[in-house]
Amino acid sequence: MLRILGGEGLVTVERRGRRIHVIFNNIGATSRPILKKLVCLSVPGRRVPIKWDALRNYKQGNSFVIIGTSTGLLKDQYAIRRRKAG
Repeated sequence: MLRILGGEGLVTVERRGRRIHVIFNNIGATSRPILKKLVCLSVPGRRVPIKWDALRNYKQGNSFVIIGTSTGLLKDQYAIRRRKAG
């Protein structure tokens, strides 16, 4: 998940020895964080299955969805393109 968030420029990941430091990036000089909210829809006791064509319903504005698929974690646009979902 950190690879996806890092690829979007939302976080910076630094490795320091055995530790991993996650730094949330800010917007310019305003010091407002880019990442406002992170929501987990599916938890081990309550899985939320979703089809690839219904992913557009979960997007709101300038957001994106990270989906756990049989091929690993995918961003919504890649899952739609590959027609895979979780």
